[in-house]
Amino acid sequence: MVHQAGGDLDQAIQELEHVVDLNRQMGHPDLEARTAVLEQLRRRRAGDQGPT
Repeated sequence: MVHQAGGDLDQAIQELEHVVDLNRQMGHPDLEARTAVLEQLRRRRAGDQGPT
């Protein structure tokens, strides 16, 4: 996940949402794991966006 490593969580989340959607459509065996990573990134982003 290039964007995650670079700190661009919004882009990483957007791309992973696409991957998860495709995995869901295909019944891919990694769907659960990728969905968990997506939720982790969303929580991380929510924590990063505190009051300024």
